[in-house]
Amino acid sequence: CAFNPNMKQLVSSSGDHSLMIWNFKPSMRAYRFAGHKDSVLSVAYSPQGECIASGSKDRTVRLWTPSTVGLYTPKVLKAHGAAVRSVRFSPDGKKLVSASQDKTLKLWSAPDGKFLSTLSGHTNWVRCGDFSPNGRSVVSASDDKTVRIWDVERSANVYNFDDFFSPVTSVVMRLRSVGCRNKSDALVLFCFSTLSRISCLAAPPSMNSPRSLLRRKADATWLKGRGTPVEDPPRTLRSAFLCF
Repeated sequence: CAFNPNMKQLVSSSGDHSLMIWNFKPSMRAYRFAGHKDSVLSVAYSPQGECIASGSKDRTVRLWTPSTVGLYTPKVLKAHGAAVRSVRFSPDGKKLVSASQDKTLKLWSAPDGKFLSTLSGHTNWVRCGDFSPNGRSVVSASDDKTVRIWDVERSANVYNFDDFFSPVTSVVMRLRSVGCRNKSDALVLFCFSTLSRISCLAAPPSMNSPRSLLRRKADATWLKGRGTPVEDPPRTLRSAFLCF
């Protein structure tokens, strides 16, 4: 689900092939919108709240325009070869990134839905993608146990964090750092100024359990790691990392 930036509405996705817009005022009803042919896995509001993107198991991304009476027929974006796991808008609302089980991410212009480029390199499902605060970079999380950084302008993979012990299920890029979560329930924070890990947070059920011991061993290893540069980032991209 995702909040409207005006904090007056919430959009949710569902396994019944639909999405719902919920109004926080008790006097206003909720709206249900159908169109997808399979479960809706992800939804996102544009920063201005003028557009909603949805990603589905039906392999499509759809762009909807919310209004007080509902949504008109959405634009259907077809480029992925498998389920779309994640959709996110850039901070200025002019681009959209979709992540898919076909091992790729796609970049689109918004709100017209024009296809821009494909980000290829992952070797397993891509679970999530997100833009940097300045919109120049994209970060992705995958079942191939890596987090990758991409230069949007060149559609190039410029840096990999590649020593996770399990699939990475989600990622978010914020000021000066990236946070991600993997299937071992560990939350890892990366710093862009040094391209290294800051911390690994976990809440094991028992400090003496085998799972806990594995986590502590993994934590010690992660704190030593630095990831893998795919290529030397251009000066403008280095500046973008330092200015997040």
